[in-house]
Amino acid sequence: MEITGRLVADALVREATAEKKVVAFTLAVNDSYQSEGKWIEQTLYIECAYWRNTSAADFLKKGLLIQVYGRLGVKGYLSNKGEAKAQITFRVSEIKFFERLTDRPVDDQSTSERPKDDGDLDFLDIKDHKYVSTFNF
Repeated sequence: MEITGRLVADALVREATAEKKVVAFTLAVNDSYQSEGKWIEQTLYIECAYWRNTSAADFLKKGLLIQVYGRLGVKGYLSNKGEAKAQITFRVSEIKFFERLTDRPVDDQSTSERPKDDGDLDFLDIKDHKYVSTFNF
């Protein structure tokens, strides 16, 4: 399954166990439809988990438009008031970027502080790549 949306905040790396970490982020998926002559706007929030490589968190920044591939799930829980609630979850296997990462603001790191480019296409050099699309980190 694939879902396209915008990140509502920067991705976080969370520790699931002592040996395993996960990149957690929330996607907002906007939808609109017309009902009785009025346009209705809806936003669906999906909690995503990416287990393959925590380095992905460095590139998943608030507002970025991405497409994720993976498996859909639902997590049920009780609110503080005792109400039954549910959250849509998504276990991400692949991430596709729809914006060039060079078009987005980067850290305040000056170019003189960056490591010298040795011509190798290293994962960490991806911020400077102009045509980023799909990654399986």
